[in-house]
Amino acid sequence: MNDRPFEHADPEVRSFYSKVFFNAILNINAVRMGFYPTLLCETDDPLAGVKWQEARPQVIQAMKQRQQKGY
Repeated sequence: MNDRPFEHADPEVRSFYSKVFFNAILNINAVRMGFYPTLLCETDDPLAGVKWQEARPQVIQAMKQRQQKGY
């Protein structure tokens, strides 16, 4: 089992796909936790990515606060 995603890709490709992967996982968890209403993989809204990028800092902050409270 490979512990490092995209390990054999060049650094630029690895960075790009790592960011895509991180955003997808973050979005899924944000929706599951109730911090964001839309799964990016299930929407046909052409502005979904823009809306997500704008909301992401607040979502991350809410997740951090939840973790600090011990949930």
